[in-house]
Amino acid sequence: MSVEEVLAEGENLAPEDTRFWKSIFDKNGVKKSYALKPIGSKSSVIKIATKIESGEIRNIVVAMDRDLDDYFGRKLESPFILYTYGYSWESDVYTKELTKAQIASFLFMEPLEPAVECEIDSAYGAFERVGSKIARLEMIFRSQGVKWISEARGERFFRPENAGILDRVNLRKSINECKIQVQRPATCPVPQGVRLNPYRVNCGKLLRALSVSIMRYIVKKYGSISSLQNGVIAAVMLERFCNSDKHVKSDYYSSAVKHLNNALS
Repeated sequence: MSVEEVLAEGENLAPEDTRFWKSIFDKNGVKKSYALKPIGSKSSVIKIATKIESGEIRNIVVAMDRDLDDYFGRKLESPFILYTYGYSWESDVYTKELTKAQIASFLFMEPLEPAVECEIDSAYGAFERVGSKIARLEMIFRSQGVKWISEARGERFFRPENAGILDRVNLRKSINECKIQVQRPATCPVPQGVRLNPYRVNCGKLLRALSVSIMRYIVKKYGSISSLQNGVIAAVMLERFCNSDKHVKSDYYSSAVKHLNNALS
C-alpha cells in the first residue's frame, strides 16, 4: 500500500491523541505550519514511518505510541518520527503526579490532606511492587504474538471498592487465559533481574485504569462524588497534562521537537 493510499484511508477519529500531540508540537515550538491527521491503526502509521526512515519521503512527520518497540527491535530512527515517552499517550497523561493534582481539584483540597495522600501513595506503591512483573509477562506473551493487557479492558483489573489496588483474582485469571496460548520455551527480551519501569513500559490502558480507579475511590470517599464519567476524566486529565509545561516541555519532548526543527531547517 502506498503512502497516498494510507493517507486516503478513513480517519481514525482520535481527538485525545490529536490534542496530546498538538500540545507537544505547539508548546515546544515546531517551526513549520502543519496539519494533524489521525490515520488509523499503528500498522498504518508504520507504513509511512518506514518510508520516512529510509528517506523515501520527507514532507510528513509521524507521531505514534512507543508501545514495546524498543524491546522488540522495531523502533524506527528519524527526527521525523516521534514516539511517546511512555507506552502510549495515556502513560504520559495518567501519571501519579497528575492524578494527585486532579483529585485535589475535584475535592477542592490543595494541598491534599495527609490521609488522602497516604491512600493514593499506598495504591501506587502496590502497583509498583508488581508492575515490573506485569510488563515482563506482557513482553513474554507478545514475543509469541499473544496480546494481553493491550487487548483487554484495563478496568477489568481493578474493583471500585479496592482503592486502586490490583484485583489479583482477575489478573491471575487473565494470565492463565494467555498462558495456554504460549509455546515453551517462552522468553522475555529483557534479561531476568533487570527491573522494568512499571510506569513507562506497561500498557497505557492499565495506567489509565489505575489512575481512574484511584480517582473514583478517593473522590467518593472524601468528597461524596459518586460518579465520574470516563469522558470527563479523560478530558480533564488531558487538559491538565497539556497545561503543564513541566510535562509537555519535558527534556524528552523538547529534545524530540528540537531535532525535528533542525531537520526541517
